[in-house]
Amino acid sequence: MQCLRFGFSVFMLLGVMLLGVLTQPAAAQTIWHTSLTEARKEAEKLNRPLLCHFGAVWCAPCQKMERTVFNQPAVIDQLKASAVCLKIDVDKNPELAQRFGVQQFPTDVFLEPSGQRLMESTGYQSPEDYRALIDRAARRYSVLLASRQPRPSAPVTTSPDVGGSSTQLAKSGPAVLMLEGYCPVTLQNSRVWKKGNPQLHAEFKGQSYQFISADARKAFLQSPEQYVPQFLGCDAVLIFTADRAVSGSIEWGAYYDNQLYLFTSEDNRRNFKAAPEKYVRTRVVLEVDQIESVIR
Repeated sequence: MQCLRFGFSVFMLLGVMLLGVLTQPAAAQTIWHTSLTEARKEAEKLNRPLLCHFGAVWCAPCQKMERTVFNQPAVIDQLKASAVCLKIDVDKNPELAQRFGVQQFPTDVFLEPSGQRLMESTGYQSPEDYRALIDRAARRYSVLLASRQPRPSAPVTTSPDVGGSSTQLAKSGPAVLMLEGYCPVTLQNSRVWKKGNPQLHAEFKGQSYQFISADARKAFLQSPEQYVPQFLGCDAVLIFTADRAVSGSIEWGAYYDNQLYLFTSEDNRRNFKAAPEKYVRTRVVLEVDQIESVIR
């Protein structure tokens, strides 16, 4: 009799476990890849951003997202429609965390199918914030694709050479001068604005900087990320709220975590100072040609 009771109890327990599996949303069971190679193949096939979610069993914010975000039908539906998803346990795949330079958890990295980074975000996200993050990544990828479409060719300007034939005049635009010529090394090290020497200059990511001395230029070349404004000098508040890349001004600069940020207005600088983590936890990857031309 006891054996029968025990067998019935085990049967009931298995039934409950099976019912729990069956009642999970179907999308939640299938949406997450575990192989980077397979996920990239699907992203290429569907031409969608690839979302890499880095987490760990011991990470409390990661587990909170599992319980409160990844089981939400609205989040699941948006992920399924807008991205290809890869979930990475950093304990099982430490080499991937190292490869992506991920040190905080959870971290979400959005990639183009080619592997180029679109944006990344760290820390716990509410369901609403996470859906907004997915939407931003999808829109950003769409804008990049549109910008890469062939454009009508401009009229070819030619000039005769000695032999009487024509040669095309190809001229690339000059790098944009940053910080109005003030030395970024002096600014970073001493918080002092000093004009650099136009003869002592260097370029980084299509932007030009000037320096007060050869030693300052050398220090910059050894570690430029330490000295340049974040987001290529674009207003972090506008990037977050409107997904617009607009150059900030040295008039409204601010340091946070020993890094320089530039803003387009005093209001935006004030909003940033009130909650800097809100604006810096999501990093977008910008190219200089994506910065809007704004007449001030």
